[in-house]
Amino acid sequence: MLLKSIEVVSECCWVLASFYEADPKDISDALLKFTNSIGVETEEKPVIQQALRDYVEKNVDFIDAYIAAHAKANPSEDVVNLG
Repeated sequence: MLLKSIEVVSECCWVLASFYEADPKDISDALLKFTNSIGVETEEKPVIQQALRDYVEKNVDFIDAYIAAHAKANPSEDVVNLG
């Protein structure tokens, strides 16, 4: 079994986009498939998968998409929701 963390996904996105100039949609598609592969366990899988979709759909950096998806999945009572 391979354990995949947010740090690994974030680094993959950054390296593939910055160094290899891969298209964000291709990066997202490949990493979404990878997170669903047999033998791959992904920490915060629903959050990471949502972040990968938002990375493309909202045209933001992956880590920003992750922070938003994580906050939405783990709402805090100490934060005011204005919308």
